[in-house]
Amino acid sequence: MNGIGGVAMDIRKTLFYARINKIEFNDFRNIEHGEVEFPNSSSEDFLAGNPSVVGLYGQNGSGKSSVIMALGILKDVLSGKPLSEKYMSCIRYGCDRCSLTFSFSMYSKVINNNGESVLNDEDNACYNVFYSFDIAYRNEEIDSPSTDFAPVKKKVLTIENEALKYRFVGQGKTIVPKQTFIDTSSVVSGKKMRSVFGSKQKEEVYSGFDEEIARQYYELLAVSKAKSQSFIFSLKTISLLEKTYDGILQKEEINKSVSTILSAMDSAESREEYADRFGELVETSDDVMAFTFFLSVSAIPIYLVKNLRLFGTTYLHVIDTVTTGLTNINTQLPLLLWGQVPNGGVFNYRISLQMDGPTHVSEKTFPYVERSLRRVSGVLEKIVPGVKLVFTDLGKTLSADNEEEHYFDISSCRGNTIIPLKFESDGIRRIVSILSLLIAAYNDASFTVAIDEIDSGIFEYLLGELFSVMVESVKGQLIFTSHNLRPLEVMPSKYLCFTTTDPEKRFTKIASRGNSNLRDTYFRSIVLGTRKDSVYESTDKYEIALAFYKAGHDDVGGDL
Repeated sequence: MNGIGGVAMDIRKTLFYARINKIEFNDFRNIEHGEVEFPNSSSEDFLAGNPSVVGLYGQNGSGKSSVIMALGILKDVLSGKPLSEKYMSCIRYGCDRCSLTFSFSMYSKVINNNGESVLNDEDNACYNVFYSFDIAYRNEEIDSPSTDFAPVKKKVLTIENEALKYRFVGQGKTIVPKQTFIDTSSVVSGKKMRSVFGSKQKEEVYSGFDEEIARQYYELLAVSKAKSQSFIFSLKTISLLEKTYDGILQKEEINKSVSTILSAMDSAESREEYADRFGELVETSDDVMAFTFFLSVSAIPIYLVKNLRLFGTTYLHVIDTVTTGLTNINTQLPLLLWGQVPNGGVFNYRISLQMDGPTHVSEKTFPYVERSLRRVSGVLEKIVPGVKLVFTDLGKTLSADNEEEHYFDISSCRGNTIIPLKFESDGIRRIVSILSLLIAAYNDASFTVAIDEIDSGIFEYLLGELFSVMVESVKGQLIFTSHNLRPLEVMPSKYLCFTTTDPEKRFTKIASRGNSNLRDTYFRSIVLGTRKDSVYESTDKYEIALAFYKAGHDDVGGDL
C-alpha cells in the first residue's frame, strides 16, 4: 500500500479479498459458547457476487454487541495493536480466560504487468484460514504513589495460545490439506519445550536454518505477550518471516525455478498463453517441485499473514457505541471516506469532521476528501429527500510543520436553509456517519463493515429500504446489530442470526414458516415459546406493572 504525500491513506495496487466465514466464542462476555456463521462467505460465493450480510437480533444483554466487540478485538489484533482497556469485560465473569476462533476465505488474483488477471476466476488462489487465540488476565506491577508502599498490581489483558492454520482450495475441492503455520500454545507442553512452528523441522525452515533468527522468534513471543499484542501479526515477526523468505529465494535451485516460472507469469499476454507456458513448465518436474516447495513452505504462509494484517488495518471497520457517542455529543463526526482514484485503485481515509469548527486535511489529500464527501451527499439526498451536505472550501494554509493544509466546513442544507452539523438532528448525523462505510461496502469487495445498533436514530421504513438494497447488491461484507425489526420483513432468513437464552448455545437461525415473514415467526417464537432454543427470557407485563407500583410505594416493600 502506498501513501499519498505521507498521509494516512491507502491505495490498493494488488487484488486481494478476505471474508469472515465464522466466529466461535468460548467464555466471551455472557457467551459460554456460541458460533456465528456468515452466509455467502466462501470463495465460490464471492466469485458469484453473492452478498454476505449478517443482522444480529435478540433480547437486551443476550450477546449481540459481543459479536461487534469480538470484531473490534480482531481488528486491533490483526493490526498488531495492544489490547485496549475497553475490552477488560470481554472475559466471562468467573473465568480467567476466553477464546475466539475466526475462519476466513481468502482470495487473490494472479495479474500480469498490465494489472490484468491471467487466469479464469475459478483458477486463482483460494485459501481457508483459521485464526484462534485466548485472552487472559495478567497482573502487572506499576509504580506505587510512595516508596513506603508495596508495588501496586494492575490487571491487564494478554494474548495467549495464538494459532494460524490454513488450507489451499480450488474449484470446490481441497488442494493442500489443512496445516498449521504457527501455534504458540505448543511452545510449552508440561515441562517440554516445543517449537512455535509446531516442530523443529518447520522452525529450521522458517528461520532459514539460522539459530539466531530462531532465537529472535522466542524473544518476540515474550515481548508480544508483555505488550498484550499479537505475536503472529507484529511487524517484527513479519519482518523475520520475510527475511526467511528472502533467504530461501536466494538458494540457487529455488531462485532458478522461481525466476523461470514468475517470468512466464509476468510476460504472458493472455490467459491462454499463461496456461500454455505453465503446462510446458510442468514437464520440467524439478522446477515445479522446487517452486511448489517454495510456495507451500514459505511464500503462502507469509502472504496470508501479511494480507490478514492488511485486512485488519485497512479493510475491516467496526463502529461501536463509543463511536456513536462521539456523534451524539456534538463534538466529532467520525467518517471513513472511500473512493476510486485515476489509476484504477481505491483509497480509504479516516477522518473526524469537527462539528464546532472547520476541519483540515493535507493539501494532497483534500481533492479525495472533497470528492468523497460530495458522493456521500449525493446518496444522502436519495435517502432523506430534501437534505444534502454543503461543502465550503476555506482555503489552504501552512501547518506548524510547514506543511500545506486545506481547511473546509461541512453543513447540511434543508431547502434554502443551511444548518451546521452541530445543530442537525441526531438521526441525520447518524446516517451521515455510517453512510460512507455503507458506500465502501456496497462498492468494494475488500471491505468488511460491522456496525452496532445500526438502527439508532434511523426511521424504521428507511432502515428497511436500505437493507433491501444491501442484500441485493452489496459487494463487501456487512454485519450489524439492531433492535428495530423492520429488516426482518425485507431480508431473507439466511442473512439473520438470533441470540438465545442458552449461554452454551448463544446463537441460532430461524426460518420463515409458510407465507409469514420472519418478523411474524420471530414474534410467535417469543410469545408462544415454541422453539427448543428459546430466543426470549419470558417477562410478564403484570409483574412489571407491580414492580413499578412497589418502586413508588415504601409501604409495600419497594426497597432492595
